[in-house]
Amino acid sequence: MTLGNAIECVFYSHSWSVYCLEQMGITGSDDVILIELAKRSTLAMVVGDTSRNRLGVAGLLEPSCRLESLSEVFDDIQQKLVLASHQELSITALTSAVGLLAHKKIKQKRIVLLVSILEAQELAPAWQQAQRFHVLWDVADYPNLALAELGEVLSGQACLSDETWGGLHFYQHKQRQMENATSLLEEYQAVLSNYPALSVAS
Repeated sequence: MTLGNAIECVFYSHSWSVYCLEQMGITGSDDVILIELAKRSTLAMVVGDTSRNRLGVAGLLEPSCRLESLSEVFDDIQQKLVLASHQELSITALTSAVGLLAHKKIKQKRIVLLVSILEAQELAPAWQQAQRFHVLWDVADYPNLALAELGEVLSGQACLSDETWGGLHFYQHKQRQMENATSLLEEYQAVLSNYPALSVAS
């Protein structure tokens, strides 16, 4: 049984996925708040705003801090986004902050953590507090060892049940279009057949 706010986690293969979340049905501008879960922000470079000093979700460790006050609006991203800190933070700080999300009063219906698949194992103590998990994979990125390792971690954390697993979603960014996308998808699905737990979302 979920108490408090529901939290989802999206593992992505490329940072530009923040512009392609509609592939997962994350389209509402008012019902969703995005949180970059990282020791240090990469998405700040993606949105072209690295000048500000931010604490990211760790700002919630100050008891009076509201999640809404940490969020920002950026061009071409429909949802409000909480960028990660500009300076590297400890796993302890991030895990403690994520542990507060379920208890914060917010107007949004969905809290979505964005986690680079390359950092997923290290950040597991933080993201495992979510209730549902997805992978968002750019067709231009060949499935690699990090994806297989993530599958092992998710399985070990009991995150691949019908209730918790949202599936593997493929997308194409407009600046990374692949002419052979159809054949690539067929090849990827053949590779992923060796990891049946990581089912591809329909």
